[in-house]
Amino acid sequence: LGYVLILLGLLFLTGALPRITLFVSGLLYTSLTVGLILLNESGGVAWLATHVIMIGFALLLTKYNKYSVYNKL
Repeated sequence: LGYVLILLGLLFLTGALPRITLFVSGLLYTSLTVGLILLNESGGVAWLATHVIMIGFALLLTKYNKYSVYNKL
């Protein structure tokens, strides 16, 4: 899990495939949130929910990104 998060972070920071990277990050954080909901960890759910919201807003703003590689995907 840690390697996937590092890989997605590096892909996003380098600007490679930002929409796909953000979408996969959102799916990953959503699955982690569902797992914490099932474990009844309300504090962790709140932290992950803020990350999901930030990723959602970043995904909405990718159309204005001029400095990415393969932005058309």
